[in-house]
Amino acid sequence: SAGNFWQYHYDREMCTASAHQLMAFARDLHKYPTHLTDSERAEFLSRVNLAAGSMGVFLLQEFAQLWAQEGDIRPTFDEVVQAGSDVPFDVYHDKGPMTSVPRLARRVHIYHSQKDNLLHRSRIVNRINRLGLSGWDKDTIDSDKLVFVDCLEPTVYTLRDRMYGKQRAERTYHTLHNYMGRCPEIMEDIIEILRHEPEHGIKGRVKNSVLGAPKTQGNLYKLLAQPDITERHKDDYPVWL
Repeated sequence: SAGNFWQYHYDREMCTASAHQLMAFARDLHKYPTHLTDSERAEFLSRVNLAAGSMGVFLLQEFAQLWAQEGDIRPTFDEVVQAGSDVPFDVYHDKGPMTSVPRLARRVHIYHSQKDNLLHRSRIVNRINRLGLSGWDKDTIDSDKLVFVDCLEPTVYTLRDRMYGKQRAERTYHTLHNYMGRCPEIMEDIIEILRHEPEHGIKGRVKNSVLGAPKTQGNLYKLLAQPDITERHKDDYPVWL
């Protein structure tokens, strides 16, 4: 990444160029180690997770779309985690560019927050709403693999109380965008996901009733602010793509 707002389109071009390398890596996962049987290889892949944040989700989109076009996309990861997704809101609509992502993993978790101010800027630049702001909508494909998690409440709590009294630089657009690394509730939720906990068994979240959601779409949740939560398991925090 060029690391600044003015090189935004350059970063996107680099993501598109990197999709081939990510696809080569994914294919190598299926080839390594070569002495495993098919069932043993499946067990090996069940331990591989992918966490993508911000424009890393755009790289995931380009990678999945490229592999799907070649016709041999296959399960490669156990859990895929997306946070602060800087991609259009409709990528998971019918025939959207990310509809093949559920074929890559057992579950796909999409964290979103309306308080992500950097994505509000991206919405203006790209002239279309972003998935990391909107989350699920009525045109999202009906897949039991897709899990949407609304992070609005812990994000607001963190910005209002946990950062109170800190330097103004701590409350920047980048801080607001990096809520997945700033809010302990969100980090703890992701850790539980990477431990393969079932969705309904994770503490600190509740079902999110969304108007127009089909009965079959039961994977809509929202996180609750937990004033007494502490930052545990720091060594387990994911490294973001």
